[in-house]
Amino acid sequence: MSIIDNFKKLPSQTKTLLAAGGILGLLVALPLFIYAVTNQNFEIRNRAQEACPTAPPCNGTLLTADPIPEESSCQVYVCITSSPIPTPSVSPSPTASPTPTGTPSPSPSASPVACNPSDINKDGITDINDYGLLVADFFKAAPANPGSDINSDGIVDIVDYSIFVSSFFSQTGACE
Repeated sequence: MSIIDNFKKLPSQTKTLLAAGGILGLLVALPLFIYAVTNQNFEIRNRAQEACPTAPPCNGTLLTADPIPEESSCQVYVCITSSPIPTPSVSPSPTASPTPTGTPSPSPSASPVACNPSDINKDGITDINDYGLLVADFFKAAPANPGSDINSDGIVDIVDYSIFVSSFFSQTGACE
């Protein structure tokens, strides 16, 4: 039995209530969605930049990097510690026999892979930084960042958002 067959078997009052509920849901949800998209100022980057971390305790060398102005206003901290390198031990072999060696083959070099289209800033991962760029260009026919129009249809819209959400936190590593 299909859903349609089951629906046909329902009493007429139930069908009327289901239809009224569906229409009422659309009448309430759609204007709220349109209002939120057109009138809200998301400012995700500004919220994320308000709380910059302090330098962590470090038992080695603490390096700091200045922020990239368009990416963040927070400094980046890296703690480098040195660990002792173990000394290999040599055990004597009972018989010394020469071992034939082949000619070394060159190791393949890693070539950059194509970025995920949702990786708007092309840093190798689809994350909150890409989301900030997408939101900044939402419903714009001429986005500040052309990568925000993920499906290349000429406008940054809900289709681009859907593609973005489906690949959130996917990683490609180094990409072009």
